[in-house]
Amino acid sequence: MSDSHCFDSIKKKLCFGEELVESTREYYEVVASSYRRRPWNIVSKVEEYSSRIELIGDMGCGIGSNLDILLNSGRKGVALDYSYRMLIKSLGFFARKKKLHRIILVNADMRMLPFRDSVFDALIYISSLHHIPYRSNRISVLKEAYRVLRNNGVLLITVWARYQLKFVPRILANLLTRILGRIESVGDVVEEKIVQGKPLYRYHHLYTLNELVKDIKYAGFDVLEKGVFYPTRKGMGVPSKNYFVVAMKSR
Repeated sequence: MSDSHCFDSIKKKLCFGEELVESTREYYEVVASSYRRRPWNIVSKVEEYSSRIELIGDMGCGIGSNLDILLNSGRKGVALDYSYRMLIKSLGFFARKKKLHRIILVNADMRMLPFRDSVFDALIYISSLHHIPYRSNRISVLKEAYRVLRNNGVLLITVWARYQLKFVPRILANLLTRILGRIESVGDVVEEKIVQGKPLYRYHHLYTLNELVKDIKYAGFDVLEKGVFYPTRKGMGVPSKNYFVVAMKSR
């Protein structure tokens, strides 16, 4: 079965509450053993806006390759993911890098971070926030980020951009569903992938840049920089267009 949006009759049950979160977590549990990702150099932007980074958190870390870029100059890191098997994969990654002594692995939900207030100097959310269904939940993620960052701590978020060729059919299909009040946003999509004969579903909220900026400001942050980022050359990766925002907790 091809990719389809979340209100296909066969998958309608996936479009309610925690089932979306669980289906996405299960997706990464299954693909973790074969998951590969090159680090995105955009994470170095947090260093442009902070002169003091001692502890950095990677929320939705995957295999940890993005956090690895920032673990220099004696820094410590926290690698958090909701997928247990993805963390096991990252354990092997950091062992090969000889950096296990500089990280803590945490299996937790980004909406309720198991950390005290004002502990991190910087946080990165690379292609992770957009997996959280409903704006109220995504705001909870951002408010948790605000809580655990110290004053003048830096936040970097990247998300998939809404308007790119791959998603046009689903966005158009979502327009009617949105008018009927059955989904919150035309940017809500569920992708399907068949792995070992089993269908897996992964939720994304496709952002506009203005929407991302608005939500980050709503959580209390000051926006320092925003823009478009292509982790691969245009036309090479599908999807390839991402939005990013760098923000600071300044009060």
